[in-house]
This record gives sequence, structure tokens and C-alpha cells, in this order.
Amino acid sequence: MDTDAAAAPRPVDEAGDRAAARRRAVEAAGSFLMPLREHQKQAVTAAWRAVRDGGRAIVESCCGSGKTLIAAACARRVAPHGAVLATMPTIELVWQTVGVWLAHGGRRGPVVIVCSSSENRELEEAGLRVDAVITTKAHRIAEVVRAAAGGPVTVFATYASIDRVVEAHALHGMPGFDLAVVDEAHRTAGSSAKPWAAVHDDTRIPARRRLYFTATPRIAEGLSAGPETGGENVVCSMDDPEVFGETVFRYPVAQGIADGLIADYQVVVPVVTDQDLQELLNEPGISDLRSRRTNEELQRLALQIATCRAIDTYALERVITYHSRIRGAREFVRTLHHAAALLPRSDRLGHLHLAAVAGSDRLKDRRHAFDQFRSESARGGHRCALIANSRLLAEGIDLPAVDAVIFADPKNSIVDIVQGAGRAFRVPLGVTGKVARIIIPVYLPGPADENAEQDDTETELNRSAFAAVWQVLRALAAHDERVTARITELRTNRYGAEQLRPHTAEPGLEQDQDAEEQADGVAAGDADWLRVETTAYQDRILRTLKLRTLSPRTAEWEKWYEQAEAFHQEHGHLDVREGDLVDWLNRQREQHAAGRLDAARISELDRIAMIWNKHAHAWERGYAYARAWHQLHGDLATPAGARIDGYTVGRWLRVQRLGGHLVPEQRQLLDTLDPLWRWDPKWQRGLRRLTAYLAAGGALTGPRNRPGLGDDPGFRPGVWQHQQIQQADELHPDQIALLDGLGPWRTVR
Repeated sequence: MDTDAAAAPRPVDEAGDRAAARRRAVEAAGSFLMPLREHQKQAVTAAWRAVRDGGRAIVESCCGSGKTLIAAACARRVAPHGAVLATMPTIELVWQTVGVWLAHGGRRGPVVIVCSSSENRELEEAGLRVDAVITTKAHRIAEVVRAAAGGPVTVFATYASIDRVVEAHALHGMPGFDLAVVDEAHRTAGSSAKPWAAVHDDTRIPARRRLYFTATPRIAEGLSAGPETGGENVVCSMDDPEVFGETVFRYPVAQGIADGLIADYQVVVPVVTDQDLQELLNEPGISDLRSRRTNEELQRLALQIATCRAIDTYALERVITYHSRIRGAREFVRTLHHAAALLPRSDRLGHLHLAAVAGSDRLKDRRHAFDQFRSESARGGHRCALIANSRLLAEGIDLPAVDAVIFADPKNSIVDIVQGAGRAFRVPLGVTGKVARIIIPVYLPGPADENAEQDDTETELNRSAFAAVWQVLRALAAHDERVTARITELRTNRYGAEQLRPHTAEPGLEQDQDAEEQADGVAAGDADWLRVETTAYQDRILRTLKLRTLSPRTAEWEKWYEQAEAFHQEHGHLDVREGDLVDWLNRQREQHAAGRLDAARISELDRIAMIWNKHAHAWERGYAYARAWHQLHGDLATPAGARIDGYTVGRWLRVQRLGGHLVPEQRQLLDTLDPLWRWDPKWQRGLRRLTAYLAAGGALTGPRNRPGLGDDPGFRPGVWQHQQIQQADELHPDQIALLDGLGPWRTVR
């Protein structure tokens, strides 16, 4: 179905009309309507420098840091008058992104939204309208892009519809893109058999430049054939620069929190036991409790009680719960009011607005639920809006900032856990000092035999009750390096179980002032990042965490170490260049640099000649190839694809020109080889040709089209001079000084 939004009637959508009006205002003004934050400006500059002459690069920025606006600004900076392709996972994310790019990102020219027939029907049912051509047909995409030749045009596509873009190139003569933007790029890592792997392929989707945006690249890098990924055989990995390019900008969680852009957070572990449920249900004994209800019912009830207590304890007004199954999310909401009524009257909640959504729901139904969530959460007072979801609220759903996320039964996907937690990181406009809650309820059924001994702590952590806690902590550690450091604090005994205080003091014990402050939700330092809300189990949980992090040779670590040892035995070094072992070695370096790697592991790795400072080692290797290039060519003006013995010296030098990571000694070494190395290679060659022209008897004055001299008659010195005059405002002062050193270079007729 081919729909042109400008011609075909759609349900009235005032927001869409306002977006179109803002777009026309942007086109008239030719500038951004929303100013960029400092980190966003840095991201745009880094991306532009990396791909302005072509290539690929990754921009990594944490959840809630404004990646959509960064991507829009990159498109405007990199390809203001060219064709841009923007791909993302869902049609809802496409719709939201189009609005941001047109209203706040200053993108001009025709817009095409490529989606499947079912996605298009969902847009129509939901009454969503944008000032764009919405089509499912490849020939229509090609027509719009060809018609805009020489001017800006933007094609937005879901990953599910990427085959239409491929077809438009292959069968309908659509020209290549000046820039391809891949949003939520971690979703494109994995098997090259995935249909959306085409976004990486220059043959199927020609693009001069590619920019990949993600908040979770480490996680994407960690994909491998194993239990956490369902045995998926990864081909496209985000640590492969041939596919994704280098990471040119990072804005981590810790920095976002320090800048006040996203909220700091506290991990809360409410523990509900069979004894708690027995008392709430007024059952005579545990055996009666179990005989009258299934284990699934008891688990759900425990989750509901933990949720209600957390809402009351932390005065939560906006909550999202995450469920691995759709039925579980719906049953949770359907029966939550009954569970809340079991609490003592003094602990009962005020008004609760409840809804359940799933990825299988129709778009119009999801948007209705979201609109109600927004309106209820905006009313304030003693009200709480809670939305339970399954397979939906990860990336790309526009909801207000929430106070907490609750993981009912997290799946193995670390990406989904991190993206879900990111929902709570967002800070409402004008709010300061927010502490988000990441809540992991634990249901602890008692032993079948009341006289049985407690499980040993390592077994207890691995049982289903505590597996969710460890799983979420591991996911957070992959996204926030502070988590690993804080868990490390547990094993160094800087503080003990008394600092994982339960919310409610034991009878007969008075809470000190610090405990009262913690009960009010005031962060009391790193020790308060993890709170176990029970009077009986915080010591056991602490012990299990300490044991888990202390073990220097877990089965998983042992497996990777054996691979590293085998590589060392075969090659005599540990300079691994490809494969999943690269990612594992990089993680060991990161932990070592942060002081979080056990001494036993350090000793084991030292035994096989571990390269701890990979950057220094890699730099020395790259410099050796740069020196070899200089010996062959007399300069460092390497083309982007230049290679020596298979080593991409051109790419290495391009990374060095970005300059932010070089130390003075490294700059001096390159300056000694070639004082012009830091400038664009094309500019270097032009300056050298002009210098040679002057040495052969030429002059800086004269007609613009005068020919070159000597061995370079094809050079047009006047044309090159004129180009420098035209772009003088973009030249670095040092480049101007080099030109000034030649004489009056601006004198061209």
C-alpha cells in the first residue's frame, strides 16, 4: 500500500499538524530549534570528524542522554544537502524520530517512511500523521530520492522493512545515500543471516558514511554462541571496525549522573517469604498455604506484595514492571488490587491506576494505555500509575520519566534489562536530586522440611530466587562501571552486612539517624546503592555476593582463559586480533585498569604474557606501519583505505588525526615523520603540490586556471588556492599559517 500523507486523508492529529508547521518553520529558519547540550555537541563533532571523508563510526551514549537529537544533528552536519537513511527497530520509534528530526533537528527536504503493510495499517488505526510519504513500495522510495537529487531527502525505515530499501537500489536505480544512521545499533549485531544485516552492506545499501548509535555496545560485543544468547552464532559484532567502525564518542552512565542529566539509582531487593504470605492470608501454617495455591500463584502474590510495599515505602507515583511472559503481565495487573487489600490498613495504597501492554498489542491500544499512564501520573497526589509490560518497553517508546522499574522475572537478555532500567534514569524537566529505584523482588519459599539446614550460600545465589538479583546486577555492571566497583567493596570488607539495612528495624531496636535517612530514600553514599528490605536475609545475600565476586576461576572465566592460553601456546604472544577472545581480553583489561581484577586472575594472565595496555601496544604497532608508509611515499597523506601487509594504516592515521587520545610524546613522533600528518590527506597533498609548483618557478599570483609546472602539469594551483580562500573560515589557524608562509596566497584572479 502506497500512501502519500500529503494527499491521502487521515484522522485529524493536531500533534502531527503542529509537527508539520514546526518543520516549515525550521526550513525557513535553517537552524536548530532545540539547543544541544555540551556532550551532544562533542558527539556531533566527533562523528563528523570520523566520517566526513567517508567511513563508519559508533556513537555510544547512555539511556536518556538524547541520542535521537544527536543523530539528527549529525545528519544536518554531515549531509545537510544529501540523501540520508535512518533505520530503527519499530514503526513507533520511526514515528517519534521523524517528529524530533523535523521539529527540533532542523532536517529539511522530502521525507519517506518505509514500513510493511501491517505497520502502515497500525499507523492509520492509531491516527498518527506525519508530513511524509509513507510507502511499502520500493519503486516509490526510489522516485522520491531521485526527484530530490542535489537536495536533502531523508528515508526512515524499520529493520523489518529494510528489504524494500535494498530492492529500491537493486531494481529501481535509487542512488546511494550520503549517510546511513543506524539507531539502537546493538540490535543489528549478530548473525549476518538476519534480514536487517543489510544495513551494514555497502553493496545492498550503498552509503558513503555510516553512523551507529547505541547505549549498550559492550553488551552487543558480548554476543556469542552460548547460553546467554541462545547459541546464536555471531558474525556482525560491534567490536569489528570493518562492520561498525571505531567508537568515536562515549558518554557513560556515570558521566550522565555526574552532569545531572540522568538520575542516580538504588537497587532495592524486597524479600517476601512464605511466612509473610501465611500471615497476610491468615493461613494456619505453611503447609496449608501451599496446598491451596500453586507455586505460580504464590510467586505472583509475593511479587505483588513486594510491589505494593515499594510503592508505599518510596512514595512512587510512576512505575513500570517488566515480565517475560504476556500472560504474566496481564494476570499481575488483573489481581493486583486483591493483593493490595491483604496489607494492613495502615499500609494500604491510595488510588492505583493499572494497565498491561505487550508487543503483540495493536499500536492504537498501546498508545491509549500510554496516554492514560501520562495523564494519571501527571495528576500527582496519593496516586500511582503502574504499567506492566512484556516484550515492549525497551527502546523507542515515548513515556514520561518513571520513579522505578520492577523486574518481575528478568530474561537472560542483558540488553533488555539495561534498556528497561534506563526508563527510570530519565529526569523530568526542572527536577533535581532524583534517585531512581531498580527493584528486584525475591520470593523465598521456606524449605519443605522446616528442620532442614539452610542451603549453602553459593547454591542459594544460583537458585531461582536470587538468580534474578545477580542477573540484574550483572546487566547494570555491563552498563555502569561503578556497579562492579561497588560489588568489589563488598568483598574487601570495607563495610559489612549492617550497611545493607532492612527498611524496617527489628522490634526493640532503635534506628540511628543514618538509618532514618536511608529509610526516607536519601542516598548515604556508595553503601546505600543496594538495599535488601527484609529483617532476616540481608547477611545471607551479602555473603553470596561476596562469594560470587571472590571466586577467581569460575567455569566461564576458566573456559575463556583456556582459549587465551591455547592462543599463546600457538603464537607465542597474546596480541589477539579477531574473534570473541578479543572481547574477553578487553574486559580483563578494563577490570584491571579500574582495580577490580582479582590478584589471582592477574597472576594467571601474566603467566601467558597478557598485554595490559592494549592502547599503547596497538599505537606502537600502528606507528611502525606509519613509519613504513613514510619510507615508501615520503609523507603520511594516506588514503583512507591504505594498507601495508594487510594492516589498515590509512584508518589508523585517520583515528590519530582526531587527536583527543594522543599524549605529547606520540604527537612528537608523528610530527618528526611528517609535520603535515594531522591535516586531511587531500589538503596535505594540495599543499605539497603547491609548494613544488613554487619551487619549480611558479607564482602565487595569476589566473585561476593556470597549469602546473615540471612533473605535475595536471595540477591547477589557482583552483586549489581559490578553494582555500572559499573555505578559509573552516581552516585551522595552523593551516592558515602554513599557507601564509608561502606568500600572498589569497591573490587569485
